[in-house]
Amino acid sequence: MKIAVIGAGMLGISMAHELVKDGHEVTIFESKASVAEGSSFANAGVMSCALTHPDISSWLFNSTFRSVLGSSYGLHVHKSFSLKQWTWLIKRSGGHVADPLSTDHLKWKSLLGLARLSAEQFDLTNSDLQLSFDGQKGQLILLRTESDQRSLTTALSHLQSEGLSFKLLDADDTYRLEPALQTDTPLFGALHLPEDQIANCRQLAQLLKQQCEKLQAKFVFQVGVNALKTIPEGVELQLSNDTSASFKAAVVCSGVKAADLLKPWGIACPMESVYGYSISSPVKEPLNAPQSAIWDLKHQVHISRLGQRVRVSGSYELDGDPDDQDTSSLKILYKTLQDWFPGAAQLDQSTQVWKGARPTLADGLPVVGASGIKGVWLNFGHGNLGWTLAMGSANVIARQISERHVSLNMEHFGIHRF
Repeated sequence: MKIAVIGAGMLGISMAHELVKDGHEVTIFESKASVAEGSSFANAGVMSCALTHPDISSWLFNSTFRSVLGSSYGLHVHKSFSLKQWTWLIKRSGGHVADPLSTDHLKWKSLLGLARLSAEQFDLTNSDLQLSFDGQKGQLILLRTESDQRSLTTALSHLQSEGLSFKLLDADDTYRLEPALQTDTPLFGALHLPEDQIANCRQLAQLLKQQCEKLQAKFVFQVGVNALKTIPEGVELQLSNDTSASFKAAVVCSGVKAADLLKPWGIACPMESVYGYSISSPVKEPLNAPQSAIWDLKHQVHISRLGQRVRVSGSYELDGDPDDQDTSSLKILYKTLQDWFPGAAQLDQSTQVWKGARPTLADGLPVVGASGIKGVWLNFGHGNLGWTLAMGSANVIARQISERHVSLNMEHFGIHRF
């Protein structure tokens, strides 16, 4: 089947790889000059089943939301927000898991299933292709106080019931696992997630691009898609270079731009770009650098080891401008690195500073599946979980297009919910 993939971030490149493996004739359209130049460029690179749990992911997000009016870090808002943006923000802050029969719990079960499928697909892909990339196994969520640990009680009970690997560590065990941690910074303990994977997202996207090309996939860069039109043969794409191209089917993986493509069809997407920052620097002293990855809850900052580099990422900025960097957000990244791993990174002109969007839907779940428009499929809005869910989402849509069985319940990911 002749299929177009719109967008060449991690979601798009994973989608293209699944489709071309199935024998389809695939063309990938990307408005930027290469793969993974948007949200996938320099993100934290975390793949974590545990962080799909609303009581954990919402805690990470909402701890900044709750103190937004008096915080010097975390989620930055603007007085010029529209009613739509405030509505999105309020809805986004409300997720939690209640009893096992609640709708929230069932949504989480679906999200966890998709994350597990994605992890399986990543392991299979890595095993088949023997990919060589910068990354590590394992993650520590640092708990500064006993109160931090108590707030995770419900979430950990659910993780345990689902058989997810985790361990609560005291401070001494945490230092033994990450010996470079600065002991002068207050620490109660940590939540250890040994199965989490930390990987360089952009590097992996480039490796998958090479595999797609070996299987005859075609990439068209610096050409965006302005509109979708149904035709008897399938779907016609109106391109930014004033040409058009026809396909049997198309998969929209273009992040926040997807809303513009769907709006003429009467499909509303309550999606906003939540911007984050990262700094990446060469390792200065390996003994002072992290072994894998840590998450500092107080400052909402992630620190990871990616080969010979240290990456520090965090902050939530709604309605931001990718070219306008907030000085206070960057200061928090540098401060948190200094708090935990002083002397680990070479912070000089070689430091890469990046600001990128996380396209996020109001209910915190992505859209994965059919659009209701003949021949058009949707794969966007994954927010913080883009890398965690990328390969699972691609596998599901590839199966749906080929009319093969999908074992997961995908009801909660449909566009119809809006």
